[in-house]
Amino acid sequence: SWFSPVLAFVLFRVLDIWKPWPISWCDEHISGGAGIMLDDVLAGLFTCIALNFLWRSEWTQKIFFYGVHVVESWWKAFLA
Repeated sequence: SWFSPVLAFVLFRVLDIWKPWPISWCDEHISGGAGIMLDDVLAGLFTCIALNFLWRSEWTQKIFFYGVHVVESWWKAFLA
């Protein structure tokens, strides 16, 4: 669905702008293009880890599957 890539992009941008500890350390202590590239790589890695925890959690799966069933039932009722 379109939700996953949008959430990944938003989370990546938030981490890239906010720069929590390891990302900010790389940005400040590694000079030149390597530091700029490494902070983007770390922001992407943290995004991947966060999304994996989010998608694997039980409550997220319940909310997602419940939402899918609700939308399917609305769609079937609309088409009927």
